[in-house]
Amino acid sequence: MNDPKCTKKTLNRLLGLGYAEDESKKIGSVLVEEMYNIMKHQVSFDEKRYAKKLSLLPDYRLRTMMAPLLKHSLLKLHLMLVEMTMPLWNRKEI
Repeated sequence: MNDPKCTKKTLNRLLGLGYAEDESKKIGSVLVEEMYNIMKHQVSFDEKRYAKKLSLLPDYRLRTMMAPLLKHSLLKLHLMLVEMTMPLWNRKEI
């Protein structure tokens, strides 16, 4: 449980946040995802990527699921702003 060191560090952080030790399955879910990617893509273990995902716990799943939605919402907002300002661009004095 202490290799890589970020695993133990994350467990201690989660315990410090009030999570019970049996709730450390959150760490296991990140590990399983990493193992799946290693086998699927035939790549070696990337400790930096693993540590980054662990650093996002306990909200890792929420953050990774919300990111595409947030990007989509920001894109829609950008397009709305462009459409709203389009008439200004067509003015002769600008």
